[in-house]
Amino acid sequence: KLINDLGIDNRVHFTGLLDKKKKFEAFADADIVVCPSFYEAGISMVILEAASVAKPLIISNSIGFSKEAKEFNAALTCIPNNVQDLQNKIEDLLDDQKSAEEMGLRAKEVIKKRFSWEYSLKEHLDIYKKALKIN
Repeated sequence: KLINDLGIDNRVHFTGLLDKKKKFEAFADADIVVCPSFYEAGISMVILEAASVAKPLIISNSIGFSKEAKEFNAALTCIPNNVQDLQNKIEDLLDDQKSAEEMGLRAKEVIKKRFSWEYSLKEHLDIYKKALKIN
């Protein structure tokens, strides 16, 4: 109703559940991906998938990947439930597409390096080695 009342129904799409092919088609069509969740158990699959195709991201500052977003300038973070902050971040990315594209590429690299199975395996092995005091 709000989307219709604001007259932006031709610009906002609620897709519901998408299969893998349609999901990546949607990412390809998106200028930015916004994930302003309050809580996520670890890192959201939406963030991983969007970053894997180098989409500029806006995420809340309270979920997984927010630390990497800030450290590597790999996404913008917003204050949860703060409409003005989110609006400003969306406008920032849409107004500077070159910077948004660069940010998306950095996110893709961070995901490759920090969230791959290889990296995860190395991190787990390091924890076990420390626990067992193995060099």
